[in-house]
Parts: sequence; C-alpha cells; structure tokens
Amino acid sequence: MPQSLIDSHIHFCSHDLLSELQRYRPEIGAEKICVLSLPVKRRINFNPEILFAKAHLGSNCYGLASFDYSPLFYPRSRDPGRSGGAGAG
Repeated sequence: MPQSLIDSHIHFCSHDLLSELQRYRPEIGAEKICVLSLPVKRRINFNPEILFAKAHLGSNCYGLASFDYSPLFYPRSRDPGRSGGAGAG
C-alpha cells in the first residue's frame, strides 16, 4: 500500500513565495495543497495572499481564510464620556 499525506496545510503570507509553493506540492507528493491565512498584529490577515495562491494554482489548491481578529489585538478604549454604569451600551 502506498504511503500518502492525509491532511496538512501551509501558512502562506507572501505573493513572492508562490514559486516555492508550486514546488512544494510535487516535492511532498501531495495531489493538492491547502494554504492557510493567519491573523497577525501587524496586519489583519493574509487573505489576499490566499486568494492570489488559489487563483494561480486553481483546483490544485484549497484556501483557508482568517477572520478579522484586530479587536482582540487592539481593544477599543472606553468612551470617557460614558458612565459605564447600568444601561450603558
């Protein structure tokens, strides 16, 4: 029985790395690859790069996007004009 890769993903964060990404699939013996966008503090996520990879690799690529987690990285400060008591929204 041949060995096979069942499930994996690659963190993809730069358009400039597309040629490397294209080499990975045959090198690791995968029929298709899955690229994953990560949330990071320096920017919201890498969703545009994931769409770029998907557009260039087509059916050989799955893309997993990230949500916008920036409220967790940069919480809104409370409005000093609000009392913060009951009924404050």
